[in-house]
Amino acid sequence: MQGTIGSGGTGASILAGSLGCQKIPHAIGAGACAAAIVVYGVRAAYSINKAANRNGCFVVRVNLLLAPTALAVGAVTFDDVPASNKHCKA
Repeated sequence: MQGTIGSGGTGASILAGSLGCQKIPHAIGAGACAAAIVVYGVRAAYSINKAANRNGCFVVRVNLLLAPTALAVGAVTFDDVPASNKHCKA
């Protein structure tokens, strides 16, 4: 994803980077990931680059209790975890 988005997080690169969400095996999770990256592109690009620089994994967290949709303000956050995290498949 970092190679597609790059460090700048331009619109076209963010859209292309959202395709990296296809690696998520659950269809709803993959869709939520892609939509969140497109909507919150620059924030996502920052976390993707941070994760890649530490050889870890990019994390999209969706709080469904905050809002009925994954794209509501405050319902989506981004983070990165180290490769040693049990859910990281770097």
